Amino acid sequence: MTGISAPLFDCIHRYIQAVLEKDSEGQAVFFEEAVLRSDLGQMDLDHPFPFITRFVGEIPSADALERFQLGLHEPAVRALFERIDPAMRAILSGVGLPSAPIDVVPLSFQYAAKVSPIEVDCWIRDYRGGFGSAKCDLSVRFCQALAYGGWVPRFRSLGELSVADPLAHLVDIRADSIAMIDVDYLLVVFSASEVHRFLNEARRCYRRVIVISFDSWSATTSYGLQLLQDEIDILWCLVPTLPLLASNPKLASRTTLMSFPAWLGDEVSDFSTCRDAALASGGPLLSFRGQVGISSASRAYWFLASAGRDDRIDYAGSDYGDDHLDAAESHNLYIGRLTATPACLNFGRRIAPQSITTGRVFDVMQFGRLLVEETCLDTRHYFVPNEHYLEMDSYPDLVDIASRLAARDPRLVDIALAGREYHRKRYSASAIVRHLTTLID
Repeated sequence: MTGISAPLFDCIHRYIQAVLEKDSEGQAVFFEEAVLRSDLGQMDLDHPFPFITRFVGEIPSADALERFQLGLHEPAVRALFERIDPAMRAILSGVGLPSAPIDVVPLSFQYAAKVSPIEVDCWIRDYRGGFGSAKCDLSVRFCQALAYGGWVPRFRSLGELSVADPLAHLVDIRADSIAMIDVDYLLVVFSASEVHRFLNEARRCYRRVIVISFDSWSATTSYGLQLLQDEIDILWCLVPTLPLLASNPKLASRTTLMSFPAWLGDEVSDFSTCRDAALASGGPLLSFRGQVGISSASRAYWFLASAGRDDRIDYAGSDYGDDHLDAAESHNLYIGRLTATPACLNFGRRIAPQSITTGRVFDVMQFGRLLVEETCLDTRHYFVPNEHYLEMDSYPDLVDIASRLAARDPRLVDIALAGREYHRKRYSASAIVRHLTTLID
């Protein structure tokens, strides 16, 4: 393995601790303590992970990663992870996770032939993970893309809303303009009744309101969207298989499923050039850049499968910590890291059984890298597997793809190029604006 970075190792360590203790609501996650105790012997409930600290220590030190990797070969440690989530056994064994049916009908979209310069206020969060965390790229991404597509956007900071009186900021509304409102942030900061009042007033002030949901798979957002459905005329979300849409026909009829705007950053090298550079340098051929958290816990099992192996797969964790950069600078650095290898991994599986597509999928496609992803129905609605990207369900699948990259398989070049072109036609900034135009005219 090219290496598990120290930040990612810390994420895995914190995840293990959280799983073994309890989740934030005090309920067990993925396992029964009695089963674990019978497998691992005596467990101190006040300090329930002594087998991990044998190899890691309370505070990870410089050689903690090496000890952790050695610890993964301990039968008790491996058994623990298999008990926590059966996905690990499937990923490691080569049997793979259960595959979704292949006959998914791709989404179809209408596109306006002409775009008028509509003025739009983008009410979007300032930070990725709360005040003081890294700046959120979505505000820049939306404003850049909408402007590129022919609209006239203006960023309106949701972070400036007063908890005491959020309606006080619904001022300076441009005549005949529309609004896009990041409802997920509102549902975290305000009560459902306050969000209801805000949306109701926004509908009175603007010609049209598009409610955008970045985290519509989360329980908090799904519950909030049900409460707010009478105040939603258009819901823009990313997740075609969202259970809420299947169970709520009224909200589903008002929902447009579309990727979020592309990032208008600097161009990067093409797939073949990047692959050849990686082969010449002996560097990684596939990489993952993202978080490991409770909701995305099974990502850790892919990392663990690579531990101690020279598979030319690089994993580097990320978090929402403040990097002291503005949103554009921060995200450009992320794109640089994302496109540093010819192929990029995406792990969309959340707490079983749900698997969702993510914004990373579209960034990888836009910049012409080969997307390699856990089987995901959502992504199949946007792209066609084996034509625009590759799917994998087990670690041996991943090793096989790395071998094909090392052998310069020409088919992989074709897939990467086809994915980029398909994205350009259907999900570019101009395509998204042309689609949105059909919804508000």
